[in-house]
Amino acid sequence: MARRPLERRPLHRQIADRLRTEIVGQHEVGTRLPSEAALAERFDVSLVTVREALSALAQAGLLERRHGSGTYVAGHAADRHVAIVIEMDLGANQVPFFQFQVVRHLESCLVEAGCPARLYVGSTPPGSRAGTSTSAKAVLEALAAGVVSGLILFSTRATPDLVQAAAAAGVPIVGDDPGALAHT
Repeated sequence: MARRPLERRPLHRQIADRLRTEIVGQHEVGTRLPSEAALAERFDVSLVTVREALSALAQAGLLERRHGSGTYVAGHAADRHVAIVIEMDLGANQVPFFQFQVVRHLESCLVEAGCPARLYVGSTPPGSRAGTSTSAKAVLEALAAGVVSGLILFSTRATPDLVQAAAAAGVPIVGDDPGALAHT
């Protein structure tokens, strides 16, 4: 196999990106990847660099590392994503420009880091309790399906249901509001 020159980014990110493309496009769930040594030889890098790349992909939920057995393609690999949740005020009838810009920047940073992102936009009618919007329901379904690798709450609050579902799935949650994670 011919080697392609690597770019001016950390080697482990470049390798992770190439492996991600292969995993999502060519490998089925449960497929065993070549050994770390074979990957190091293939990419002409050190074992440490390969381990960093594999660890990043495992953290993103694309791979499962089994001690003494190898590295395998995880279930739902093509669908795994970081969920960005934002709630709209129905009275405003639009997402404020600043919020829109922040969310777009978050998405681009995540994609650049090799973490696919999905935006969940919902609206909560005035007087409704937080977490009853369509976005909260969709995120709960995605958590139950095992396709969410991280949860970013922007201008919304975490509900006990959401926190419990994320904890059960081992999914980290971050938010922009100090009170957003009051239930954690």
